[in-house]
Amino acid sequence: MCRAGATDLHIKVPGRPQVRVDGDLIPMPHERLLPPDTAGFAQAVLQLAGVYDSAAGVRESRLAFSIEGLGRFRAQVARQRGTFEIVIHRMESNAPRVEDFAGLEPIREVMQGPPGLVLIGGARKRRAVVAAIIREFNERAWGRLVSIEDPIDWLHQDARASISQREVGTDVASFHEGLRQALRQDADAVAVTDVPGIDDADAVLRAAEEGLHVFAGLPVGDAEDAVLAFVGRFAASREREIAARTASVLRGVVVVGFDGTVQWIGVGAGRRAAMRSGELSLMG
Repeated sequence: MCRAGATDLHIKVPGRPQVRVDGDLIPMPHERLLPPDTAGFAQAVLQLAGVYDSAAGVRESRLAFSIEGLGRFRAQVARQRGTFEIVIHRMESNAPRVEDFAGLEPIREVMQGPPGLVLIGGARKRRAVVAAIIREFNERAWGRLVSIEDPIDWLHQDARASISQREVGTDVASFHEGLRQALRQDADAVAVTDVPGIDDADAVLRAAEEGLHVFAGLPVGDAEDAVLAFVGRFAASREREIAARTASVLRGVVVVGFDGTVQWIGVGAGRRAAMRSGELSLMG
């Protein structure tokens, strides 16, 4: 895969392994795979990611791992036709930068200003934007940032700041547990790649209310407002309460398109007042 300059490797029964080179999926000169082949490959991927349970009990798993001399990889292990299917993506060696995303530059002013919450809404490129924000904090800020990721895609070595990366399932049990630990460990900022449930959303909100810079990703599409998605993590009966609390700490929203384009929506006094009165959509 690496020798061929491929970005992705696809493995499934009954086909041959395929690699993606320059956007095209190309079969490799290999015999067709049998179920034991893909089962063995799935087990090897799990072990590379530090998971030593039997692959037999796995239905779907998203993993990341590093191989010395080759780089870092993200893997998706799933099932199809009762057999294993594995897709491995080779990550860029360095995390993306803020300048890689036109429109993301206002995040620099946010980092220099009062603490609060920034929501990053997007599907495919959301995690890359979160990584760019972590890198920006690392290179420009004096402080400590704790990230909670599932999985860890890019590794950040301390530069100007102190960065602690925690992977859900390996280092912490959940996003909300990682956030609660960060609050007890003198963090200045936290970044999470997802906010899957009410406990996670509550921990995000509390971290912002306690004076941290909080950067939180949400897997929403282009047209869906991240604020609606965030408030919607809570019970409907609490919507006005949560909207008011969110308005008090929200600094802005980053909307990431499928093509990686970024739209920054700043939140000032007018939008805060609208949110408190029940108008949650910031789009348009």
